[in-house]
Order: sequence, then structure tokens, then C-alpha cells
Amino acid sequence: MNSYSSKPMALLFPGQGSEALGMSKGWEQVEAWNSAMDRAESHSGLPLREWMSAGPDECVKDQGNSPVIIISHSIGIFLSHSQVGMPRPAMAAGHSLGFYAALVAAGAIPLETVIDLVMDNERTAKEKFGRGQYGMAYLIGIKAEALQDALENWPELHIANVNSNAQFTVSGVLDALNGLLSQVGGQCLHSGLLPVTYPLHGPMMKAVSMEVKKRMSCAKANALGFSLVSHVDGRIISDGQEAWDEALESITLPVVWPSVINSLVAHSCAVFECGFGKQLANLCRWVQREMVVESLSCPP
Repeated sequence: MNSYSSKPMALLFPGQGSEALGMSKGWEQVEAWNSAMDRAESHSGLPLREWMSAGPDECVKDQGNSPVIIISHSIGIFLSHSQVGMPRPAMAAGHSLGFYAALVAAGAIPLETVIDLVMDNERTAKEKFGRGQYGMAYLIGIKAEALQDALENWPELHIANVNSNAQFTVSGVLDALNGLLSQVGGQCLHSGLLPVTYPLHGPMMKAVSMEVKKRMSCAKANALGFSLVSHVDGRIISDGQEAWDEALESITLPVVWPSVINSLVAHSCAVFECGFGKQLANLCRWVQREMVVESLSCPP
């Protein structure tokens, strides 16, 4: 049995990059997790549990499949822990794709609707951008001022994620991304291209966002069971429709993770990561070195 906190709890839901072969290990016999996976597999038509447990690895990490895998797994974890006595969170946040999982956990939008959203986003982006001309790059250890100065030479690029004051992702035209990496790679601890072929979280996604929002306009949000923290500016969102509108709009907006951490610290929450691995625990420590993020990744 997991030890939860007597303090107000905040949950963090991870995004793309947290998927991995074997992430379902230990969960196969958990009823609530399987219930979530049943719904996800039935709605998406994808053999999610088979891929998670046995692969192939390229199916797990495929940018069209991984959003459904990550969100469904996180919701299964949330439901499993809730069923055995985890207190209702005071708030929750998600990094990029993880914000959609937070929406489902808070009861604003059904899992099936969020699966429709991420699959529609993938289809539309593939039609708009194809593969091989756009992408994203990560830069770790560079100063924010140095990156901003370098980006003045590359108008085709935009900051997509501010994960700390020294960890960023940039999206845009692939040739320009390679040029940026050549220019500033020596100033980074680590840098390179991400396995993504769309310019996510940037203004180039506007056409995709408009089409997705039009097709998802019939979905109306329910009241939130707990507050959400915007991954764009860190504000506390208490209205379900506002949270759903932000989820749709955030397709074109950068993730500013330090603003989320600052909100959690201000509310003195005990923080738990609700997903596979420790992706967000590691990101949080880049912002607040002493911050402790517990994990819910093991079955209760």
C-alpha cells in the first residue's frame, strides 16, 4: 500500500518522452488500470497493452501512438490509486500532453474525447507538415539569454518548452534547427534533435489548431473535480470549460514549466508524479533543486 500525504496533494502528469517498452509491468493484474486500458483500446483500436508489454519498441515510441499510450497509462494509474484510498488531489498539472491526462483525471473531459483529440491532432499535423521538413530540438545547459540571442538568426524557430532557466526545446523548420544546434551546441551540456516531425507548441501549429478546434467544438467540459495548473502561465484553473479551451489552444503555445512549479510551491502541496518513470521529478529539480516529487508508478 502506498503512503500518501496528509498535506494537500498535487499530481503531475508526464507528456511525450515518458513512454517506454515494459511500462505496463506490474499493472496487468490491477483491475482499475485494465478498465482504463479497455476503454482506450476499444476507442482507439490500438493494441496498447500488447505494445507496452511486448513491443515492438517502434510502435510504443511512434509519435502517433505514444500520446494514447501515455494518457491511458496515466489515467489507469490515477484510477488505481484513487480506488485504494488516495485522497482527492487539491490540484493537478501536466507537461504538454500531460495536461490532457490531468483534464481527464479531474473529470472535465472523458478519456475517449481526449483520445479523439490527440489522434486528430496527429492526423492533421501529418497532413500539414508531412515528415522530414520540421521538428524539435532540445538544448540543456544553455543560458536563456544566449538562446534568445541565437534565435534572432533563425526566424523559422520558436521556443516550445521552457523547462527551466537552462533547459529548453525549440520547434520549427528542420534545416534551421540543425543550424541552431551547430551554432550553440558547444554552449550546451547536451543538445540534439527530438524524434518529432512537427513544430509543436509554436505558431506554425496554428492551422492545425484551428482545424482540430473546429472538429472538437461539440465537446463541452464538465465541472472540475479539482483545480488544474496551466502549463502555459501557471495560473490556477477552476473552471472545466476554461481548462478545455486552454488544452485546445495550447497546441500553439509554449509550455513554461517553472510557472507550474512556482504555483505548486506557493500552495505548499505534496507533489506526486502520476505516470511512468521520473520525467517530471527530474524537470522539477532543474527549477527547484530541493523539491521532492514522489512517484505513483508502482501498483498500489
